[in-house]
Amino acid sequence: MHVVRALVDIASSRARGLRVRRAAIGSYAYVELEDGRAGVAFVDWDWVNPFRRYRDLPEEAEEAVRLALSYDPIEAAYGVATINALHDTEGIVEADPLDLVELRPGMRVSMVGYIRGYVRRLSNKGVELRVFELRPVEEDSSVLPWYAEEELLPGSNLVIVTGVAVVNKTIDRLLELARGAQVIVSGPTTPMIAAAFPGLRGALGGSVVSDREKAYKMITMGYGADALLHEKVLHKVTLPLSEGSPGTRDLG
Repeated sequence: MHVVRALVDIASSRARGLRVRRAAIGSYAYVELEDGRAGVAFVDWDWVNPFRRYRDLPEEAEEAVRLALSYDPIEAAYGVATINALHDTEGIVEADPLDLVELRPGMRVSMVGYIRGYVRRLSNKGVELRVFELRPVEEDSSVLPWYAEEELLPGSNLVIVTGVAVVNKTIDRLLELARGAQVIVSGPTTPMIAAAFPGLRGALGGSVVSDREKAYKMITMGYGADALLHEKVLHKVTLPLSEGSPGTRDLG
């Protein structure tokens, strides 16, 4: 868990002395700090034990950050959402990370986690696209099972990983398999803290909460990322990793 531990170490120092003002758990976890900053992270309900005993979630932000190390899906999402409220601000641009990549016919693109919008965009670019998922996607018979990553992901030119890989702790292995490729970590769950991804060529594409009241209400009502983005309570931002920073940019 090198990436997750690095995120926890960095965010813990930023969280020191802060408290969680309010939080919500639905399809996503929402954490809002007392200084107004807020973050979200995906909750994998497929792995939530239906007999899970009730436990209070911490109100001290530093303690909340450490829950990112948990293997309990709710605790882990709460921790990553807290980290996302403490993201980098320098170098962030208003863009989708895929907009910064020069796509060439024949380029081998691997996507870990089915991002519908990206699949549609890439399908018309003449690239060789492979998508790996935990379960079949009814609308797309070409999706491969997650365990095919070990053999088929290496050698890719571009690898797109959803930020959920941070919550479920698979991010380190995926980055190892993607060695030599440009990498985009994308989606509302993505922690935009460059120092936790040393040597990464590519970008971190995450989200910023632009309407805290509506985000809180929608998440308590069970809405997911598509609805949050459509209602503009979240907006996409990208942190390109450039020369002189902990990562190396090679987009475009």
